[in-house]
Amino acid sequence: MTAPNRNGASQRATSPRPAIVLGKGTLAIKVAHWFAASREWELASVVPVVPEPTWTDSLTTWAEDNDVPYVASGHYDDLSQATRVGRSTSPCP
Repeated sequence: MTAPNRNGASQRATSPRPAIVLGKGTLAIKVAHWFAASREWELASVVPVVPEPTWTDSLTTWAEDNDVPYVASGHYDDLSQATRVGRSTSPCP
């Protein structure tokens, strides 16, 4: 089965690729929301900065509200092997 891509060309329909978002605050939430809404990606987990800063929105709260798994410790190493993916995206340094 083929589906058109952004340029109108056909490509094979594939299953969504997993993604993990690492970061904090509003920007990380926007990135996570983009992955969660995408048909091409599956948001596997988020890894918030812990402790979360009080001056911005909470990535943990967003994850809880949207039924997205998250790493409560804030440590990437605490992701389960089943959740790990080849690449991750962090909107914040």
